[in-house]
Amino acid sequence: MKSRIRANPLLVGAVIAISLVVLWLCAVQVSRLILFGNLPYFAQKIERGEAIGRDIGEQLISNADAVREARICQSGFVNGGLSVILINLDHQDQDQDYAGWAAALERADKFTRFALACFPTDGNLWLRTAMVQQAIGERSDEIAKLVTYSQLYAPAEEAVIFGRYRLYNRLTESTLALLSDIIAADFKIICSDIGSPLRRRLPTPSPLFARWLSLVVPDCKLPQDKKTGKTRRELSWAAGP
Repeated sequence: MKSRIRANPLLVGAVIAISLVVLWLCAVQVSRLILFGNLPYFAQKIERGEAIGRDIGEQLISNADAVREARICQSGFVNGGLSVILINLDHQDQDQDYAGWAAALERADKFTRFALACFPTDGNLWLRTAMVQQAIGERSDEIAKLVTYSQLYAPAEEAVIFGRYRLYNRLTESTLALLSDIIAADFKIICSDIGSPLRRRLPTPSPLFARWLSLVVPDCKLPQDKKTGKTRRELSWAAGP
């Protein structure tokens, strides 16, 4: 084998080239881990409710922006960055600091579009993009398109269905009407026997959505809170499903 390689300079060159490419890829990955490896780690901590320092939070947001600007489509960094961006948006107070909220919303808009370009068959990313677009300003046709793709690529994932329900709960009547078939498909799962655990976790429907549901799925009842007689309310949209 060694003599065969020595006798074929093209083969030797190919082996060297492949080795150099592998070394370069390893160096790139190590560099990315050094720069952005904190994103998935701290995103998980934040999602578990653990507190982090303000300096760390600002650094994470800066790192997420750097991932987007460098167009690094690596799932761990993209998902971690998206979680950080959306959690930051969730913590903004539109009334107390409109400029800060608007800047965070613009950052979320840019990042969700980037993430979706990286992973266009991820139903959860289509959903999160719809959430951000609805927060910017609800355009029924656009929201309907985004949610339709979310349902297409994640028709039965419990976490994504839960997230779509939360979005439905904030939509206007005109958007709900455009999504009637998609919502009906989700509620076939929600109202089924296998959907019972999910059904117990759903937040209280808004008055508008409750009226809509009473017409579309009148036999599907959400669980009632024993103390108040109302279903549990969601606390945050931006944390994602």
